[in-house]
Amino acid sequence: MLNSVAAAQPIVGNVKESHRTWREGAKPVHISSARPPIGTVFSFAINEHAQVSFSFAQLVSGRRVHGKCVAAGAGNRSAPTCKRTVVRGALYFAAHAGSDSVAFQGKLTRTRRLSTGAYELTIVATSVAGKRSAPRTVSFAIVG
Repeated sequence: MLNSVAAAQPIVGNVKESHRTWREGAKPVHISSARPPIGTVFSFAINEHAQVSFSFAQLVSGRRVHGKCVAAGAGNRSAPTCKRTVVRGALYFAAHAGSDSVAFQGKLTRTRRLSTGAYELTIVATSVAGKRSAPRTVSFAIVG
């Protein structure tokens, strides 16, 4: 008889960010209190070692057509405006049990970075057994 122990579901909690509004880190750092800081640090706690995904979605304007929010175009310019969510990219990495921090300056890959705008970060952990945590979200904005 096999001893079947149910694997625990990962739990992501205590999600924080150091700055809700920040600039991308393309230029050298200089002292200035008048401008937003460069980058942010996302921190979270997790109950077990797991693969973590950061999914970045941008809130963009659109037009309401037939009950759906779609991309604005010449054919729907007179339709009512709405906000829609567009996934701009994701990052994946291994996280250890306990508190984890991720310094982020807007770069998704060597060549891809998030543009200025309002975003929502969704954090999901996946255990070795394949169980997924409940998604946790934080909002932030990148300014020019």
